Amino acid sequence: CKLMPNPAEGNPPPFMKGEGAKMELVEVSPDSERHVLAHVFKIVNDPFRGKLGIFRIHQGTITPDSQLLIGDARKAFKVSHLYRLQGKDQIEMERGIPGDICAVARVDDVYFDAVLHDSHDEDHHHLRSIECPVTLYGLAVRTQKRGDEQKLSEALQKLQSEDPCFHVEHNATANETIMRGLGELHMQVILEQLAERFNVQVDTHPPSISYRETITRPAE
Repeated sequence: CKLMPNPAEGNPPPFMKGEGAKMELVEVSPDSERHVLAHVFKIVNDPFRGKLGIFRIHQGTITPDSQLLIGDARKAFKVSHLYRLQGKDQIEMERGIPGDICAVARVDDVYFDAVLHDSHDEDHHHLRSIECPVTLYGLAVRTQKRGDEQKLSEALQKLQSEDPCFHVEHNATANETIMRGLGELHMQVILEQLAERFNVQVDTHPPSISYRETITRPAE
């Protein structure tokens, strides 16, 4: 707090309104009296507190009684507990102001890169999307134990919500669940998390490639 710059002294984040050619820059100021604008930059699935959305407040004030909207959602959620993270500890806060990094727990609808706000005036506000690398490396995965398929599906969904560079898809032709990431090391980290965090043991192999031929002309 003593050494770092005050949020009011820094460059304001580039919040935008609208999409495509109609997208325009909107003014955001670190004023605690204005409408709330906060950006979710990380999702963590905590085994004790459920889904944890970690965000930075850029405008306005958030308290444990605040009603917040996620993106362009019609229905708000109530902030029952507002946390400050310190290592593995989650310390309850009485309020968060511009510059604070806070977290909310057990809000299933919160997602990576979401904008939290308290007024429908900011429904379509968003930061410029982060361009993540293309996921080129794939592995087909299946459970070692029969009956663990649902457990694996839920674990992969949670890991996908945390990591914007990790994707899961289902190949209906080969009936395979395929994980895609940035490389072999990335996949090793995912497999370790499946085993350690979710207690799911899996086997992997390269994704199957369906062989197809094109019919070029009629024949008997």
